[in-house]
Amino acid sequence: MKLLVGKINRRRSGVISFIVLALLGCCSVILLQLLSTGLQQRSQLRRDLQQEQTQWLLRAGVENAVVNTIEPGGDLPKTIALKLPDFADVELRFSSEGVDSKSDLLEVAASIGKLSTPVNRTLLSTRFKISPVTLEPNQE
Repeated sequence: MKLLVGKINRRRSGVISFIVLALLGCCSVILLQLLSTGLQQRSQLRRDLQQEQTQWLLRAGVENAVVNTIEPGGDLPKTIALKLPDFADVELRFSSEGVDSKSDLLEVAASIGKLSTPVNRTLLSTRFKISPVTLEPNQE
């Protein structure tokens, strides 16, 4: 009788061990999925923040270009390298092409991210015409 009870207890402990291992496996799969989802959301949030920072940088570059071209003797640099916390290789570029004598086509490009990793780089640009301002008094 004792021998029969010992075999039953060993079978139960083996079944219980198998159930515990199966539950640990299921919990591990669920936790890995949660970790993966969290990392994907973090990466998407970082891309959104970089996109917004690039938009603000482009807007500041356009304002800088307008102010420098309106002022007499104002000169635009070709590139401006900036440092933003948590972002690498921040650059603002200006290029202009003469369309005619009355207006110029100006392109402003803002980029954030390394050239070596174009997947993680954000580049925005805009083109606009700037007409020269005449500083003549109003005639009535």
